[in-house]
Amino acid sequence: MDHTTSLDDGLTEGRLHEMQPLSQRKMFLKIALWATVGLGFVMLIANAVLYSSIENYENGDFSAIGEVQSYAYLVVGVSIIFFIAFILTAIAVPVWFYRAHDNLKILKKKLSFTSGWAAGWFFIPIANLFYPAKVMKEIHNGTDVAYDTVNRKLSLMPMAGTITLWWAAYIISGIFSNISNKLIDEESIGGYGNNYSMSLVMFTVSIILTLVSAIALNKLVNEITQKQEELRTGEKIFIPISQREQA
Repeated sequence: MDHTTSLDDGLTEGRLHEMQPLSQRKMFLKIALWATVGLGFVMLIANAVLYSSIENYENGDFSAIGEVQSYAYLVVGVSIIFFIAFILTAIAVPVWFYRAHDNLKILKKKLSFTSGWAAGWFFIPIANLFYPAKVMKEIHNGTDVAYDTVNRKLSLMPMAGTITLWWAAYIISGIFSNISNKLIDEESIGGYGNNYSMSLVMFTVSIILTLVSAIALNKLVNEITQKQEELRTGEKIFIPISQREQA
């Protein structure tokens, strides 16, 4: 038997109730994700006013030193809150991945990844640049095959464009963020070697790409969660592979 032909592998409708709910994990992910994106824009504004006050000081307005100190404290405060939100998102995403992938074991005996590694790849250097997208492909396509009315070969299904957009925007956003950070020497704030304007441009591009990535991820999470929940609760009638049309 070709185990890559479908997600069925002997599945009976009676096992669907063994799938675990995803709704709460989806909500946790969405709250953490949008909090991080929102705080990213706040941090962009805070850095903009800080760099503006620094440039005023460099241009001879020495009274701006008070503004520099005040805005520096603002940036630090926002950065701390942003970091907390980012950590929550870094927890929420793998937690959702684990449950969503774990539900696939009810639908298919042989998968390319274990549920533990579905979450674990996010924490492995170098591998975390590639494998999370591959795992999302397996979760997305696997859920689609179970939800569908035709028999499609999972291994031949392409990666959805939304997955590519989500991951590409996320990776490129990180690159621009790193470039932005390297343009500022935190050891010599106010020094002429710092390119504040270019740093803000790079940071702005990074935040915009983060927003694009968040929108794509939000769409994927909503779609997959809805389909798995409908299968789990019986709202969507599962059609056994033997009764499906061939794709």
